[in-house]
Parts: sequence; C-alpha cells; structure tokens
Amino acid sequence: MPRPTQAKSCNQEDRILLAIQAIKQGNCQTIQAAAVSYDVPRTTLSDRIHGMASRRDSTPNS
Repeated sequence: MPRPTQAKSCNQEDRILLAIQAIKQGNCQTIQAAAVSYDVPRTTLSDRIHGMASRRDSTPNS
C-alpha cells in the first residue's frame, strides 16, 4: 500500500491522528498496517486508540 501523500508533510502527531482516522473509517484493517502506512510507532498508535492521552495533552506531575 503506498504511503498517503498528505501524511508526508505532517508532523508525527498529525500522522497519528490521520492513522486513527483511517482505522475508524476502515481504510486500514489493522493498527500495524496503519502504523506502517503513516510512519508512526505501532505501540503509540495502539495506546491512542485505546484511550491514552498524548504527553502534550496529559497533566504533569507536581
């Protein structure tokens, strides 16, 4: 499967969001396929799909 052209110029966070969207829309059948297609870590993508917030969005410890 060729890598989507819009994902080439985006940063990693944007690519993760695009990969999640592709999985939800059925464009990618598995998390692994989406991770490879959008060049993002599989574990990060899996964590996000299962509800873990990004480091940027999480509350820091005090």
